[in-house]
Amino acid sequence: MTRFRAVTVLLSCLLSLAAARAHAVSVWIEPADTSVAVGDSVTLRVVSDGVPDLKGYQVAHRYDPARLQLVSILAGDLLTTGGDYFAVPLADVTAPADTAWLDAAKLVGSANGPGILAYYRFRTTAKGSADLECVFVQFRDSENATTIPACAGSVVHISGAVPALPRTWGRLKIAYR
Repeated sequence: MTRFRAVTVLLSCLLSLAAARAHAVSVWIEPADTSVAVGDSVTLRVVSDGVPDLKGYQVAHRYDPARLQLVSILAGDLLTTGGDYFAVPLADVTAPADTAWLDAAKLVGSANGPGILAYYRFRTTAKGSADLECVFVQFRDSENATTIPACAGSVVHISGAVPALPRTWGRLKIAYR
């Protein structure tokens, strides 16, 4: 009976250590809902809440290529501050043509805390609503252990050009005097 009790105590200690190491992490896009006009550029931030040990990550979001054109993907502040890093956006040959995908790693040390993982820059091409759907997110820590965080997407509402009357400032002043 004593041996059974010792094994039970040992297993519960190991499980409590594993539970203490586990950390619920989530990733989302800011702003979650934004409105722009056709032809405008929009920069969206991929943000994560508190990460205790981040050595590398991959983020991928699917977008509507009929309404959005991907201009650039840059690594965010969480990775770029305090040391060397490596970040490569996956090309259309590797990733699907309608997917913004970034693979990044910290070369020296690791990152921690909440922060921005990536910046997506798009140009709008047509009216309508374009969803950015989370396809894949994976974090790796210093021991190369993988974490799959919860992920949320975003919506970009694209409006057409607003017609304006050809008025000059001088004509407006005369009209309202």
